[in-house]
Amino acid sequence: MFALEGASVVIAELKPELGRACEATIRDASGDAAFVETDVTNEESVKSATQQTVSRFGKLDILYNCAGGSIVEDAPVTEVDMFVWQHTMSLDLLGTFHCCRHGIPELTKSGGGAIVNMSSVGGSVARLPRACLRCREGRDHLVDADAGWPVREEWDFGPTRFARDW
Repeated sequence: MFALEGASVVIAELKPELGRACEATIRDASGDAAFVETDVTNEESVKSATQQTVSRFGKLDILYNCAGGSIVEDAPVTEVDMFVWQHTMSLDLLGTFHCCRHGIPELTKSGGGAIVNMSSVGGSVARLPRACLRCREGRDHLVDADAGWPVREEWDFGPTRFARDW
């Protein structure tokens, strides 16, 4: 989406084959992209990816956090193995924290920007029993304090502005 609007994009991905494929897809569509192998659970890896982004493109305007997910071993809170719990929390919460910790100073240096923290509908749906999914998903929605539900999504890319009301 960002590349289609003319943004230069860094793909900070743990798996090289996925990162390179995404980079190639953007470049094949005449976009500007770079893959940087990144483990968001490792602060030094995120710090390096942030530095590489700024070195290559001069600044950071948008931080899009979307690393995350559950693993098949996830289980109800009374049964989940603590290793599984820690894995999920490190990926979903600590990863977002690391990216914000190192991205925010660069956004500030460039005069501001946007942070988009992705989630899934899992944070709003209480019927799924998976403990890790339930705890992490409520962390990053933009919500209306009264409704407790995302009420507006906005994207602003200069002359093009997208918005969707919920």
